[in-house]
Amino acid sequence: MIFKLDQDLHIHSFLSACCADDNMTVETITNFAVIHGYREICITDHVWSSSVDGAPDWYRPQDIEHISLSKPLPEPPELKVFFGCEVEYLGGDKLSITRSEFDTFDFVVIPVNHMHMDGLVRPEGVDGVRNIAALVLRRLHELLTLDLPWENIGIAHLSGDCMYYEGSIADVLDAMDRSKLESVFFGLARKGAGIELNAGAFKEWDCRRDVFFKFYDMAMRAGCKFYLASDAHFAENLGGINKHLRKIIDYLGLSEEQKYSIINRKC
Repeated sequence: MIFKLDQDLHIHSFLSACCADDNMTVETITNFAVIHGYREICITDHVWSSSVDGAPDWYRPQDIEHISLSKPLPEPPELKVFFGCEVEYLGGDKLSITRSEFDTFDFVVIPVNHMHMDGLVRPEGVDGVRNIAALVLRRLHELLTLDLPWENIGIAHLSGDCMYYEGSIADVLDAMDRSKLESVFFGLARKGAGIELNAGAFKEWDCRRDVFFKFYDMAMRAGCKFYLASDAHFAENLGGINKHLRKIIDYLGLSEEQKYSIINRKC
């Protein structure tokens, strides 16, 4: 069965500090989803728990209490609206929420590649394609060792340009050790985590399609399941899934059976 564009499991409301659009309310997001026939969406604002040390000053106000202001969530009959978050991962066992706080959320997206956060996620002095590729792989392996509720977790924008803002993301993907990457994808598949297909994470698709295909095909062959994400920070970007991902999904040959779904997991 064809992979339907009927979900968006990574969306930011105005409660995320990096969202400068006051129109990004849960009501606006929900209305868009209903109009476009989605089955499920998840609000995933950035979060740094007040019980976790190390938050930068600009991040500290975005604690769980703050992002919970989006609740209670709307309950339209034709759409499931879930409460989630986007958590920072700094390597080792350092996450921006505690293990027990995962249970507060229906779904948690975790990026390992927020390398635009120099000195926080990206250590000082780590530069160049090969070093970034090695660091992202190491972070994925480290993350896999943690005792987390993996079936409630999505791995965010693995080919997003936040990974290497100064150069080509395709070059970074191409530089990753194939055996280590394969091991990561098999591990994520076994744990039941979702792999994100992010509307903004295929900017080099038309000129470097082969690299992106090999990367995501490896995840497919490992048995990973995939979910759709606009990663919208502005209302005008809510349509990114329909605009950008149909051609990606069709080229990869994904079927509906390969979809990660919060609804399916909860039922």
